[in-house]
Amino acid sequence: MTSLVEWVLVRHGRTRWNAERRYLGSTDLELLPGSEAELGQTAKELADEAYEAVFCSDLVRCQETLIRVRPDLIPIVRYDPRLREMDFGLWEGKTYEQLKDLPLYRSWLDAPDRHTPPGGESWNQFYARVSSACRDIAALTEELVCAADLREAAHRAAGTGPDTETKIVTDTDADTDTITVTDTITVTDTVTAAAAGAGADIDIGTGTGTGNELDPDTTRGTEPGITMANSTRRGSVQSSDTYSGNKPSQDESVPKARVLVVTHGGVIRLMRTLLMPGTGFWDGNLGTGDVVRLRTQLET
Repeated sequence: MTSLVEWVLVRHGRTRWNAERRYLGSTDLELLPGSEAELGQTAKELADEAYEAVFCSDLVRCQETLIRVRPDLIPIVRYDPRLREMDFGLWEGKTYEQLKDLPLYRSWLDAPDRHTPPGGESWNQFYARVSSACRDIAALTEELVCAADLREAAHRAAGTGPDTETKIVTDTDADTDTITVTDTITVTDTVTAAAAGAGADIDIGTGTGTGNELDPDTTRGTEPGITMANSTRRGSVQSSDTYSGNKPSQDESVPKARVLVVTHGGVIRLMRTLLMPGTGFWDGNLGTGDVVRLRTQLET
């Protein structure tokens, strides 16, 4: 059986360094005053969508973004430092104009996989931690789909229809591997990761791509992708690509599991190249507050 799943990736709102086009990686800046207005479209797009799991970078600009766009999801969010932006070391807070004449900087722009900002994070380190986070999110996604299958089976056994209102609540303790499924009609079921993951698979790539995220958008890179079927971004999303969390589950356009990830531009670009075959790291524009949707049919 195949089930549609969706990852909704949201880039944080604008900070002072974003506005000044400075390199912003590990530095923990707040959003600019008035960010509620800038993030209004993001909040509108995400409103009324059901999310079975929520992940967020632990940096304050991402935490504040989640508060502004979906404060109701705070109780189930998992803050994950692996979703932080690349650390640019001594180049944090610098502009392209300030760095453009440095030989190491020029070399890094041409081959970021072979050069590292002084005191900063190498491409391999960045790639490894984001890939690790992707694998864990993928594993949870598979568990959520299996939990939804069990919920639908319980509906059938009880003689109730799939349009009956239901809710999935996931354990927010990152150290556990248990999903608790709460159904408004049937008794609560508990599914462990070992049982729920059987027969399901979302592959995460293991290559060593090139490229890096700069909030000023000055470097480039490519990376072969993996298994998400397609991607949409705000501005190009068709009506069939946006959903209400209350639609019947038998409607094939409604994801059986939807996961929200609030993170940084470089992380979103890398996750997209890991999960989307043929997608380049620098494909398309990605502004603050933008939303990228990655969708696939998962075999269970």
